[in-house]
Amino acid sequence: MSAIIRTERLTKSYGASRGIVEVDLSRFDHALDLAATVSRGEPHRAAALWGEALGLYRGPLLGEFAEGWIFPERTRASRRAMEALESFTRVRIVEGRA
Repeated sequence: MSAIIRTERLTKSYGASRGIVEVDLSRFDHALDLAATVSRGEPHRAAALWGEALGLYRGPLLGEFAEGWIFPERTRASRRAMEALESFTRVRIVEGRA
């Protein structure tokens, strides 16, 4: 039997089993990765995926936390969101919908 939430007593940490629990960061990354794959040949599909990712982005990742491990992930997510916004806007301008 697989657990949805896994805890580790020695490190006092917890984690969610991937594949069972879906989080918005995983969906965000997946949409952006797929958009990058299809962007050259299917700009309209890529724009829809960028839009989906931007809808999931709610500002700084875990903004209420200040632990050191979060800063690189927060920066990465923020950078990817800005790149998605630029790409999304570029496609919308070409479509005449910006």
